[in-house]
Order: sequence, then structure tokens, then C-alpha cells
Amino acid sequence: MSQIRSASAAAVFVLAAGMVATPATHAATVPAIDAASLNWNLKRTFSSYITGPIAKGKIEVVSPANVQHFGGFLEHNPPSQRFQPDDASLKYGFAFNPANSTLDAGGKGVLAFDGAVRWTGHKAYAPQGQEYGLDIQFSDVKVHVDGTAGKISVDYWVRGTNITGDQSALNERGDDAVFATFTLSEPITPAAGKTYNTSPDGITKGSGATTTITEEGAKKVMIGFYEPIEYDDALFDLTVSFAGSGQSVPAPPAATPAPAPTTTTCVPVPVPQSGPTWKELSSTDKGSPAERITTGVTLAIAAFGLLGVLSGFSKFAFERFLKPRLPK
Repeated sequence: MSQIRSASAAAVFVLAAGMVATPATHAATVPAIDAASLNWNLKRTFSSYITGPIAKGKIEVVSPANVQHFGGFLEHNPPSQRFQPDDASLKYGFAFNPANSTLDAGGKGVLAFDGAVRWTGHKAYAPQGQEYGLDIQFSDVKVHVDGTAGKISVDYWVRGTNITGDQSALNERGDDAVFATFTLSEPITPAAGKTYNTSPDGITKGSGATTTITEEGAKKVMIGFYEPIEYDDALFDLTVSFAGSGQSVPAPPAATPAPAPTTTTCVPVPVPQSGPTWKELSSTDKGSPAERITTGVTLAIAAFGLLGVLSGFSKFAFERFLKPRLPK
């Protein structure tokens, strides 16, 4: 029985050991974004149209956005000025907002940028109560990336007159509207000290990633001026630099296999039982009830057999030794 108890204890110990999983405490290190910049022309011909002789409008840039890489006219100025210079990049710079930006180890996340740009023109078409017939403003620009796929969203405010449609007055706002989509040449995968740049040769008229204007962007935001297709002159230049040291981001826990029972060396643990467990039991107390009955019957039979033997021996001794010596 002691062997049975030891085997049971060992089995319980092995089972318990198999249920214990080693926690995975390692973490992946994702370098923080040290700096980023976005220079976007929306669509080059649109800026040229606004300040040209037809719309006769102007472009206003709200800080922290800038026109460092614009290189053209911000307002129609006749009679000498007609259209934008052919070699001007006409790109609007937006300031990086690290607090609202996230990027994981696989290059998926959002890059947020601050600043606003407003395009106005066509005063002759201004509806009652408004100054311009064409008045479009962008702000809260975000670049969403997932591997090489991406999109640009904006908050917009469109006012004026539906020039390309029914000539009705416009006054519509949109929040995080997807204006354009794009494809990168490679994912923006974080690495310490690395810089990702869509235009390594610098920001020029034809540099950057090509975008496709969405249905909402073309028909609603741009009030039908353009079709929802990819345009060679709808470009953006994106630069992302990562810090030299990373910040720890918890990695998904990895499963750890339980130790094999055949290689486990353990000391048997006492298994609690009902009744007296911490003393050595007598031979009749050991085992199951059936075992106890069998043991008792065996001892009884042995006792009766011993009595029979003793009785026969007594009779033999009497006849052989004592009876001859009795008085006759």
C-alpha cells in the first residue's frame, strides 16, 4: 500500500507541475518617433487654379502649418501674374503632433499633424451671407499607415456655392474624412536611428508619394472639381525619424511547454487521507474494507487450524507417555 500512496503522490506532483506555465516577461522594443514632417500639395493644379485669373483667390496658411516648400503665389495679383511657376512644388508643410501619433513595430499606426490651410476664390459666386463662392479649409491632417498601404484623413469645412452642381449654397463640415489613399514603397518599420523618407532627393514639384482622391474627397470636399482617381500631381512628402533608443512595449506572451513527466525528478508529497494518516496502522487496519475482511478470515482459519494441531498433539502425548504411567 505504501507503494500505491507513493505513486499517487508522484502523479499529483507531476500533474501540478504540468499545469504551471512559465510567464513570458520579455518585451519588444519600439523606438520612439524623434521627428516627422509632412509636405502635401493636395493637388498641384488646384493651388494654381485658386490664385489664377479664373478663381482670382488666395491661399491662407494657419500656424503651425507653413509654406516653406510652396514656392509660388499665395494670392492672385493682376495684371502680370497669371498662373503658378511651373517649377514650384506648391506644397504645404504641417507640424508633427507626437502626442496624437502612434506606430507599432510592424509599421501600423497614425501620424498626426497640426496646422490648417484655407483656399478661397470666386467672389462673384458668393451666396448671401458669405464672402466667397469657393471656400475650402483643411485641418487635423492625419496619415494612416498599415504596412505599405495608407490613407490621408482631414477635418474639412466647405462653404460657398455648389459651382459644379445646382448652384446651391454650401456650409458643410467633416471630421476625419478620408480624402486620399496611397501606397508606400516600403513599410515605415521603426528602427533605432532610422529615417524614412519618401523623397530622399528633396521636396520638389514631382517628388513624393502619389495619391488617389477618394469618392468623398472628389465629389463632396472638392465639390466635383475632380474625379476619384490617382493623379500624378497629387503628391505628399513624408519624413519619419526614430530615436536612437527605444521605449518598451509589451510583446504578446509566448506559450511555454510543460516539463515532460519522464524527465521530472521529484520528492513524493504526502497525500491527505481520511482517518489516521500520520501513524503506522496495524495489519488489520491496512487496506480497503474487502482487504480487511479477507485478512480477518485468514487469521481466524489459521487460529482454528492451530487449535486442531494442538489438540491432536495433546492426544498423542497422552496415549504415548502419560497413559502407561497411570495407576491400573
